[in-house]
Amino acid sequence: MKVGYNMEYFIDKNGNKWNSQKFTREQAKKHSQNLVNCKDCIDCIECVDCYGCNSCNNCQNCDYCNSCNNCQNCEECNSCNNCQNCEECNSCNNCQNCKECNSCNYCVACKKCYNCIYCINCKNCNNCKFCKKSQECNDCRNVIKAHRLTGETHICL
Repeated sequence: MKVGYNMEYFIDKNGNKWNSQKFTREQAKKHSQNLVNCKDCIDCIECVDCYGCNSCNNCQNCDYCNSCNNCQNCEECNSCNNCQNCEECNSCNNCQNCKECNSCNYCVACKKCYNCIYCINCKNCNNCKFCKKSQECNDCRNVIKAHRLTGETHICL
């Protein structure tokens, strides 16, 4: 696979690019061959079906996402969209079934949420806003539906 060069990046035919300060031409060629259905990714390694990822490693099962779309089974996401079944999300949108979210928007059925907005059917929300049908809301604001106080824990009904 041919990889071009433009002073700052090695660029493949799909617009994926690798920083020339971090990667050699040979490394960029190797990483380009290992990307499957990826386009416009920056410094990514072994991603599948990605678009516009930044510094990701195997985006279907990534180690660290940054501004990624449609992440699945990731370990740590940062500013990503449409995360599913991820370990830790930070400042992401549309998290679903993630284990731990912090400062995310629109979490659905996540295990633990901290400082999130619009949690739906989540467990263990702490300091979140606009929880709906979530279990164990602690210090959350604007909880939708009535609360029932059990000890120090609020349970959304």
